[in-house]
Amino acid sequence: MSIHDESNQFSQVIKPRSGHFDSADITFLSTLLTDEGILLFYYVENSFLLGAALLDSLDSKTILWRSSNPIWQTQEKIKSLSISRKWKRIYFNYQLKKTSYSVHLPLNNIFGLREKNNLPALKRISKNPILKPNQNNAWEASAVFNAAALYLNKQVHFIYRAITASGESLFGYAVSNNGVNIIDRNEKPVYFLNAEIKSKKKNNLASCFYMSGSNSHGCEDPRLSKIGDRIYMTYTAWNYISPPHVVLTSITVIDFLNQKWNWTTPIQISQHNELHKNWVIFPEKIKGKYAILHSLSPNILIEYSDTLKNRKTPIASCYHPDHRELCWDNWMRGAGPPPIKTTEGWLLLYHAMDFNDPNKYKIGAMILDLKNPAKVLYRLSHPILEPETYYENQGHKAGVVYTCGAVVIDNTLFVYYGGADTVLCCAKHNLPKLLSVIKKS
Repeated sequence: MSIHDESNQFSQVIKPRSGHFDSADITFLSTLLTDEGILLFYYVENSFLLGAALLDSLDSKTILWRSSNPIWQTQEKIKSLSISRKWKRIYFNYQLKKTSYSVHLPLNNIFGLREKNNLPALKRISKNPILKPNQNNAWEASAVFNAAALYLNKQVHFIYRAITASGESLFGYAVSNNGVNIIDRNEKPVYFLNAEIKSKKKNNLASCFYMSGSNSHGCEDPRLSKIGDRIYMTYTAWNYISPPHVVLTSITVIDFLNQKWNWTTPIQISQHNELHKNWVIFPEKIKGKYAILHSLSPNILIEYSDTLKNRKTPIASCYHPDHRELCWDNWMRGAGPPPIKTTEGWLLLYHAMDFNDPNKYKIGAMILDLKNPAKVLYRLSHPILEPETYYENQGHKAGVVYTCGAVVIDNTLFVYYGGADTVLCCAKHNLPKLLSVIKKS
């Protein structure tokens, strides 16, 4: 596409913005067609400030994002500027007096400048954190975070991850009457690895390599799915010897509500001697079968099963980092809470990392097809929650927002997430509005 031939078209879309670097008249330079859309370059007349915008490749009148700052600038008067792409870099070639120059930027750096204004995001509640470590109970004195959540009998029930003073990870229970205020919290843990597993010989090297937050062994990051009269829980377990693996257990709804913790014997459902995390069970059967989502990088992988009882064959899963070079989630991680059924499809929240913004866990959203959830219908082009507050950056692991549980109450989506691997927090959004934005994205 020639930018000169289409300049009139783009001038109707990309206009000067008052209060921004590109508030003066704009000259269009060039476009590049990428997997994510049409990358458009322009500069501000009378001062060389180079800007960029991404347009929808199917509808070039739709702006997906626009840089809030110049992606490059110079005080010198230049001429004969051209732009080209070579692999993952953008080259700016120009002449200054009689000498030719070339500068280049990683393509990811350009996309990292996308404007965040007016983008939908989860709204943190003012009472965060909603759950903190309890110094009176040694088993949850170090951290409480990453809680699974279920909305039952007009209450939100949490199974949360706690860390003992000695570094063991286990689960506690709490309940809220409105999704925010905790009205009850068990004095004792409700789930932990059994004595046989914990008594195995320690492997200090493995403990350091797989350490999460402040813990060195135990059960981590529960997810809860209610199907019929049973509640199924998947979680990550490790015992100093083998890599972290996914385990499944269950409990009746009646016992759960009565706080009678009669969990079934846990079974490992991931392959032995392989590292696996973040597996979730859909909260209803799909085509008459239980559905377990066990990977979403690079593709959605789902195991369908007639039963979840006494499963003897581990699920063969695979994980490969999804280097979506132009996106915030170019280092894909894994699923958050179990998918939530909506009118638009299965809403799946997930966490990911960005090579251009390292050491931060962020939360994104996508919508999966109801009948074939391996198919992604829509994926939001930006994270809906990033680690920004003090309680998300001060703790055992700075820069982490990580969700294992979410519920819907009166069209409001409540998302429960761990902050800095230390405390439990809550953020929310109107569900219909969020779904609408995800579809448009």
